[in-house]
Amino acid sequence: MPRMQKNPNWRRRGQLLSGLAWLACLIIALTITPARADTLYVANNGDGTMSKVDDKGVVSVVADNLNGACGAAFDYNGNINILDLDRGRLYRVSKTGNTTVSAQNLARPEDLAFNSHGDLLVVNSDGSIRRLQANDNYASVIATGLDAPHGIAVDKNDFMYVSNYGNGTIAKVTPDGGKITTFATGLNYPATLAFGPDGDLYVANTGDRSIVKIAPDGKLSPFAKDVGTPAQVAFDSHGVLYVLDSTNGTVLTVDNQTGATKLFAQGLARPYGMTFDHPLNKHAPIAPPEPPPPPKPGWGLIIALAAPSGLLLLGGILWLTMGKKDAE
Repeated sequence: MPRMQKNPNWRRRGQLLSGLAWLACLIIALTITPARADTLYVANNGDGTMSKVDDKGVVSVVADNLNGACGAAFDYNGNINILDLDRGRLYRVSKTGNTTVSAQNLARPEDLAFNSHGDLLVVNSDGSIRRLQANDNYASVIATGLDAPHGIAVDKNDFMYVSNYGNGTIAKVTPDGGKITTFATGLNYPATLAFGPDGDLYVANTGDRSIVKIAPDGKLSPFAKDVGTPAQVAFDSHGVLYVLDSTNGTVLTVDNQTGATKLFAQGLARPYGMTFDHPLNKHAPIAPPEPPPPPKPGWGLIIALAAPSGLLLLGGILWLTMGKKDAE
Protein backbone atom coordinates (compact mmCIF):
# COMPACT_ATOMS: atom_id res chain seq x y z
CA MET A 1 0.00 0.00 0.00
CA PRO A 2 1.49 3.39 -0.93
CA ARG A 3 2.43 5.56 2.00
CA MET A 4 0.19 8.61 2.51
CA GLN A 5 2.03 11.89 2.22
CA LYS A 6 1.70 14.43 5.04
CA ASN A 7 -0.12 17.58 3.99
CA PRO A 8 1.89 20.57 5.25
CA ASN A 9 -1.21 22.79 5.03
CA TRP A 10 -2.95 20.74 7.72
CA ARG A 11 0.07 21.15 10.00
CA ARG A 12 0.05 24.92 9.48
CA ARG A 13 -3.68 25.06 10.20
CA GLY A 14 -3.19 23.09 13.40
CA GLN A 15 -0.43 25.41 14.50
CA LEU A 16 -2.61 28.43 13.75
CA LEU A 17 -5.55 27.05 15.72
CA SER A 18 -3.26 26.14 18.59
CA GLY A 19 -1.82 29.63 18.63
CA LEU A 20 -5.26 31.27 18.55
CA ALA A 21 -6.40 29.10 21.45
CA TRP A 22 -3.41 30.17 23.53
CA LEU A 23 -4.07 33.79 22.59
CA ALA A 24 -7.69 33.55 23.73
CA CYS A 25 -6.62 32.08 27.07
CA LEU A 26 -4.06 34.84 27.48
CA ILE A 27 -6.63 37.58 26.83
CA ILE A 28 -8.99 36.08 29.37
CA ALA A 29 -6.26 35.79 31.99
CA LEU A 30 -5.14 39.40 31.51
CA THR A 31 -8.59 40.98 31.46
CA ILE A 32 -10.36 39.15 34.25
CA THR A 33 -9.43 40.49 37.68
CA PRO A 34 -11.01 39.65 41.00
CA ALA A 35 -13.67 42.08 42.25
CA ARG A 36 -12.39 44.48 44.88
CA ALA A 37 -14.60 45.34 47.79
CA ASP A 38 -15.42 49.04 48.24
CA THR A 39 -14.40 50.88 51.38
CA LEU A 40 -16.93 53.18 52.98
CA TYR A 41 -15.96 56.48 54.61
CA VAL A 42 -18.32 58.17 57.06
CA ALA A 43 -18.39 61.74 58.41
CA ASN A 44 -19.37 61.70 62.09
CA ASN A 45 -21.05 64.92 63.15
CA GLY A 46 -21.26 63.76 66.75
CA ASP A 47 -17.54 63.69 67.51
CA GLY A 48 -15.98 65.40 64.46
CA THR A 49 -14.24 62.32 63.09
CA MET A 50 -14.10 60.41 59.84
CA SER A 51 -14.48 56.64 60.05
CA LYS A 52 -13.47 53.96 57.60
CA VAL A 53 -15.75 50.95 57.29
CA ASP A 54 -14.33 47.89 55.55
CA ASP A 55 -16.31 45.30 53.60
CA LYS A 56 -16.94 43.35 56.83
CA GLY A 57 -18.50 46.36 58.58
CA VAL A 58 -15.50 46.93 60.87
CA VAL A 59 -15.22 50.61 61.84
CA SER A 60 -11.98 52.51 62.47
CA VAL A 61 -11.28 56.23 62.86
CA VAL A 62 -8.92 57.71 60.25
CA ALA A 63 -9.25 61.47 60.84
CA ASP A 64 -10.43 63.82 63.58
CA ASN A 65 -10.89 67.53 64.34
CA LEU A 66 -13.63 67.76 61.72
CA ASN A 67 -16.04 70.00 63.60
CA GLY A 68 -19.62 69.90 62.32
CA ALA A 69 -18.78 67.13 59.85
CA CYS A 70 -21.47 66.37 57.27
CA GLY A 71 -21.51 65.30 53.63
CA ALA A 72 -18.59 63.50 52.02
CA ALA A 73 -17.25 63.13 48.48
CA PHE A 74 -14.02 61.88 46.95
CA ASP A 75 -12.12 63.89 44.38
CA TYR A 76 -9.91 62.43 41.63
CA ASN A 77 -6.76 62.69 43.73
CA GLY A 78 -8.23 60.46 46.40
CA ASN A 79 -8.93 63.26 48.87
CA ILE A 80 -12.20 63.23 50.80
CA ASN A 81 -14.07 66.52 50.91
CA ILE A 82 -16.18 67.00 54.06
CA LEU A 83 -18.37 69.96 55.02
CA ASP A 84 -18.39 71.80 58.33
CA LEU A 85 -22.09 72.38 58.94
CA ASP A 86 -21.55 74.72 61.88
CA ARG A 87 -18.72 76.94 60.66
CA GLY A 88 -19.38 77.03 56.91
CA ARG A 89 -16.08 75.44 55.94
CA LEU A 90 -14.88 72.71 53.63
CA TYR A 91 -12.30 70.19 54.85
CA ARG A 92 -10.06 68.20 52.57
CA VAL A 93 -8.73 64.99 54.05
CA SER A 94 -5.78 63.37 52.27
CA LYS A 95 -5.08 59.68 51.85
CA THR A 96 -2.79 59.83 54.87
CA GLY A 97 -5.40 61.50 57.09
CA ASN A 98 -4.00 65.04 56.94
CA THR A 99 -6.75 67.66 57.11
CA THR A 100 -6.76 71.15 55.57
CA VAL A 101 -9.48 73.79 55.22
CA SER A 102 -10.01 74.48 51.52
CA ALA A 103 -12.95 76.93 51.69
CA GLN A 104 -14.55 79.07 54.41
CA ASN A 105 -17.36 81.13 52.90
CA LEU A 106 -20.17 78.57 52.90
CA ALA A 107 -23.56 79.24 54.53
CA ARG A 108 -24.30 76.31 56.85
CA PRO A 109 -23.62 73.73 54.11
CA GLU A 110 -25.66 70.51 54.03
CA ASP A 111 -24.37 68.36 51.16
CA LEU A 112 -21.94 68.36 48.25
CA ALA A 113 -21.34 66.74 44.85
CA PHE A 114 -18.96 67.07 41.91
CA ASN A 115 -19.90 67.72 38.29
CA SER A 116 -18.08 66.33 35.26
CA HIS A 117 -15.71 69.33 35.16
CA GLY A 118 -14.48 68.68 38.67
CA ASP A 119 -16.37 71.63 40.16
CA LEU A 120 -17.52 71.07 43.72
CA LEU A 121 -21.18 71.99 44.25
CA VAL A 122 -22.53 72.67 47.73
CA VAL A 123 -26.12 73.18 48.87
CA ASN A 124 -26.51 75.57 51.79
CA SER A 125 -29.20 76.14 54.38
CA ASP A 126 -29.77 79.67 53.06
CA GLY A 127 -31.28 78.16 49.89
CA SER A 128 -28.24 78.57 47.69
CA ILE A 129 -25.94 76.41 45.61
CA ARG A 130 -22.31 77.45 45.71
CA ARG A 131 -19.64 76.28 43.30
CA LEU A 132 -16.00 75.77 44.15
CA GLN A 133 -13.94 75.47 40.99
CA ALA A 134 -10.63 73.67 40.68
CA ASN A 135 -7.70 75.30 42.49
CA ASP A 136 -9.98 77.91 44.03
CA ASN A 137 -10.78 78.44 47.70
CA TYR A 138 -13.73 80.78 47.17
CA ALA A 139 -17.21 79.34 46.63
CA SER A 140 -19.35 81.49 44.33
CA VAL A 141 -23.16 81.49 44.45
CA ILE A 142 -24.69 80.09 41.25
CA ALA A 143 -28.30 79.54 42.35
CA THR A 144 -30.69 80.80 45.04
CA GLY A 145 -34.31 80.38 46.02
CA LEU A 146 -34.26 76.75 47.17
CA ASP A 147 -36.30 75.77 50.23
CA ALA A 148 -34.06 74.45 53.01
CA PRO A 149 -32.05 72.21 50.65
CA HIS A 150 -30.57 69.11 52.27
CA GLY A 151 -29.10 67.05 49.43
CA ILE A 152 -27.66 67.33 45.94
CA ALA A 153 -26.95 64.86 43.11
CA VAL A 154 -25.61 65.52 39.61
CA ASP A 155 -26.63 63.59 36.50
CA LYS A 156 -24.46 62.70 33.51
CA ASN A 157 -25.38 65.98 31.79
CA ASP A 158 -24.41 68.04 34.86
CA PHE A 159 -27.98 68.95 35.82
CA MET A 160 -28.25 69.29 39.59
CA TYR A 161 -31.06 67.68 41.57
CA VAL A 162 -31.69 69.19 44.99
CA SER A 163 -33.95 67.92 47.76
CA ASN A 164 -36.01 70.74 49.26
CA TYR A 165 -36.55 69.71 52.86
CA GLY A 166 -38.88 72.63 53.43
CA ASN A 167 -41.57 71.92 50.82
CA GLY A 168 -41.05 68.22 50.06
CA THR A 169 -39.94 68.64 46.46
CA ILE A 170 -36.96 67.83 44.26
CA ALA A 171 -35.66 70.76 42.23
CA LYS A 172 -33.86 70.37 38.91
CA VAL A 173 -31.23 73.02 38.29
CA THR A 174 -29.44 73.74 35.01
CA PRO A 175 -25.64 73.26 35.02
CA ASP A 176 -25.02 77.01 35.24
CA GLY A 177 -27.58 77.44 38.02
CA GLY A 178 -29.60 79.88 35.96
CA LYS A 179 -32.90 77.97 35.86
CA ILE A 180 -34.71 76.00 38.56
CA THR A 181 -37.71 73.77 37.85
CA THR A 182 -39.65 71.28 39.96
CA PHE A 183 -38.73 67.70 39.11
CA ALA A 184 -40.83 65.81 41.69
CA THR A 185 -43.31 66.56 44.47
CA GLY A 186 -44.97 64.68 47.31
CA LEU A 187 -41.89 63.79 49.34
CA ASN A 188 -41.83 63.72 53.13
CA TYR A 189 -39.00 65.92 54.42
CA PRO A 190 -36.45 64.67 51.87
CA ALA A 191 -32.82 64.65 52.96
CA THR A 192 -30.10 63.37 50.64
CA LEU A 193 -30.38 61.66 47.29
CA ALA A 194 -28.32 59.60 44.85
CA PHE A 195 -28.63 58.23 41.34
CA GLY A 196 -28.81 54.47 41.11
CA PRO A 197 -27.33 52.23 38.41
CA ASP A 198 -30.79 52.07 36.80
CA GLY A 199 -30.82 55.84 36.26
CA ASP A 200 -33.54 56.45 38.85
CA LEU A 201 -33.08 58.93 41.66
CA TYR A 202 -33.20 57.51 45.20
CA VAL A 203 -34.26 59.88 47.98
CA ALA A 204 -34.12 59.55 51.76
CA ASN A 205 -37.41 60.62 53.34
CA THR A 206 -36.80 61.54 56.96
CA GLY A 207 -40.47 62.27 57.63
CA ASP A 208 -41.62 58.65 57.27
CA ARG A 209 -38.19 56.96 57.52
CA SER A 210 -38.33 55.57 54.00
CA ILE A 211 -36.44 55.50 50.72
CA VAL A 212 -38.32 56.33 47.54
CA LYS A 213 -37.12 56.20 43.97
CA ILE A 214 -38.03 58.67 41.29
CA ALA A 215 -38.17 57.73 37.62
CA PRO A 216 -36.86 60.13 34.94
CA ASP A 217 -40.43 61.36 34.42
CA GLY A 218 -40.69 62.41 38.08
CA LYS A 219 -42.96 59.54 39.17
CA LEU A 220 -42.41 58.32 42.74
CA SER A 221 -42.46 54.71 43.90
CA PRO A 222 -41.62 53.20 47.32
CA PHE A 223 -38.32 51.36 47.65
CA ALA A 224 -37.60 50.71 51.34
CA LYS A 225 -39.09 51.56 54.72
CA ASP A 226 -38.09 51.51 58.39
CA VAL A 227 -34.59 52.83 57.68
CA GLY A 228 -34.25 54.83 60.88
CA THR A 229 -33.33 58.48 60.32
CA PRO A 230 -31.80 58.37 56.83
CA ALA A 231 -29.16 61.09 56.74
CA GLN A 232 -27.37 59.87 53.58
CA VAL A 233 -27.79 57.36 50.76
CA ALA A 234 -25.06 56.04 48.47
CA PHE A 235 -24.48 53.18 46.04
CA ASP A 236 -21.40 50.99 45.96
CA SER A 237 -19.81 49.84 42.70
CA HIS A 238 -21.98 46.71 42.70
CA GLY A 239 -25.22 48.70 42.74
CA VAL A 240 -26.11 48.06 46.38
CA LEU A 241 -27.78 50.93 48.22
CA TYR A 242 -26.40 51.94 51.63
CA VAL A 243 -28.35 54.10 54.07
CA LEU A 244 -26.83 56.11 56.91
CA ASP A 245 -29.03 56.12 60.02
CA SER A 246 -27.89 59.16 62.01
CA THR A 247 -30.04 58.54 65.08
CA ASN A 248 -28.84 54.99 65.70
CA GLY A 249 -25.31 55.51 64.37
CA THR A 250 -25.60 52.64 61.89
CA VAL A 251 -25.24 51.82 58.22
CA LEU A 252 -27.89 49.68 56.53
CA THR A 253 -27.91 47.91 53.18
CA VAL A 254 -31.06 47.57 51.12
CA ASP A 255 -32.01 44.54 49.04
CA ASN A 256 -32.66 45.78 45.50
CA GLN A 257 -35.43 43.25 44.90
CA THR A 258 -37.38 43.25 48.16
CA GLY A 259 -36.39 46.54 49.80
CA ALA A 260 -35.50 44.66 52.99
CA THR A 261 -32.78 46.25 55.11
CA LYS A 262 -29.81 44.64 56.82
CA LEU A 263 -27.41 46.02 59.39
CA PHE A 264 -23.96 46.56 57.90
CA ALA A 265 -22.08 48.65 60.49
CA GLN A 266 -22.71 50.29 63.84
CA GLY A 267 -20.99 52.34 66.51
CA LEU A 268 -20.86 55.61 64.54
CA ALA A 269 -21.32 59.03 66.18
CA ARG A 270 -24.37 60.76 64.69
CA PRO A 271 -23.12 60.25 61.12
CA TYR A 272 -24.19 62.85 58.55
CA GLY A 273 -22.24 61.90 55.43
CA MET A 274 -20.69 58.94 53.62
CA THR A 275 -18.95 58.06 50.37
CA PHE A 276 -17.28 55.07 48.77
CA ASP A 277 -13.73 54.94 47.46
CA HIS A 278 -14.60 53.25 44.17
CA PRO A 279 -13.72 55.06 40.89
CA LEU A 280 -17.33 56.05 40.19
CA ASN A 281 -17.19 58.34 43.20
CA LYS A 282 -13.92 60.05 42.28
CA HIS A 283 -14.02 63.23 40.22
CA ALA A 284 -11.15 65.15 38.72
CA PRO A 285 -10.52 68.51 40.44
CA ILE A 286 -8.74 69.77 37.34
CA ALA A 287 -8.62 67.24 34.54
CA PRO A 288 -8.00 63.50 34.30
CA PRO A 289 -4.46 62.37 33.49
CA GLU A 290 -3.44 62.27 29.88
CA PRO A 291 -4.06 58.86 28.31
CA PRO A 292 -0.95 56.75 27.66
CA PRO A 293 0.57 57.09 24.18
CA PRO A 294 -0.52 54.52 21.62
CA PRO A 295 1.77 51.51 21.17
CA LYS A 296 4.45 51.61 18.53
CA PRO A 297 3.34 50.31 15.13
CA GLY A 298 3.69 46.55 14.92
CA TRP A 299 3.77 45.95 18.68
CA GLY A 300 0.97 44.11 20.42
CA LEU A 301 -0.42 42.49 17.25
CA ILE A 302 -0.22 38.71 17.10
CA ILE A 303 -1.21 37.18 13.79
CA ALA A 304 -0.50 33.50 14.45
CA LEU A 305 1.36 31.40 16.96
CA ALA A 306 2.99 28.10 16.14
CA ALA A 307 2.71 25.58 19.00
CA PRO A 308 3.43 27.93 21.91
CA SER A 309 4.67 26.14 25.00
CA GLY A 310 5.13 28.86 27.65
CA LEU A 311 4.84 32.53 28.66
CA LEU A 312 7.38 34.93 30.15
CA LEU A 313 6.91 38.57 31.22
CA LEU A 314 10.24 40.39 30.93
CA GLY A 315 10.81 44.13 30.85
CA GLY A 316 7.12 44.82 30.39
CA ILE A 317 7.04 42.64 27.26
CA LEU A 318 5.23 39.35 27.07
CA TRP A 319 7.37 36.64 25.44
CA LEU A 320 6.02 33.34 24.18
CA THR A 321 8.26 30.30 23.97
CA MET A 322 7.57 28.08 20.99
CA GLY A 323 7.65 24.31 20.78
CA LYS A 324 9.98 22.50 18.39
CA LYS A 325 8.75 21.98 14.86
CA ASP A 326 7.50 18.49 14.19
CA ALA A 327 9.77 16.23 12.23
CA GLU A 328 8.81 15.77 8.59
